[in-house]
Amino acid sequence: MGMKPLDYKWNRQVLSFNPKNGSWNEIGQSPYLPNCGTALVAEGESATLVSGEIKPGLRTAEVKQYRFGGAQPWSSMHELPAPEAGTVQEGVAGAFAGKSNGALIVAGGANFHGAKAAFESGKMFAHEGLSKATTQKSMCRKMSFGRA
Repeated sequence: MGMKPLDYKWNRQVLSFNPKNGSWNEIGQSPYLPNCGTALVAEGESATLVSGEIKPGLRTAEVKQYRFGGAQPWSSMHELPAPEAGTVQEGVAGAFAGKSNGALIVAGGANFHGAKAAFESGKMFAHEGLSKATTQKSMCRKMSFGRA
């Protein structure tokens, strides 16, 4: 757990499952850090990936979107908002996500408060000595994705 995220060699390959015929299709590689525990919201021809773990104990707050069939299919949307003014958004793994009335809703998940700052200061075992925290608040914000 004392390595940089890329040193874990997590898989960047993206697969899509078609439940109608029970088949997997390779979509390509993600240009972002591979992660796990990501919340996924599929809507029409796009899939929004919310946060996730980029190495053991370290989450990302990034929200990214994949557009099926697009010339440039990947785009970084924004980061999850900080839970409270003046605090750091650590990102979450294992959250639930969906959309309601055009708003992206993220609920639950877990992280280690202080892991991001520890990692950014050079501490590779970023969550050492920290307790896992779960969120008891839902984050709800209407997001504009650049469509008219």
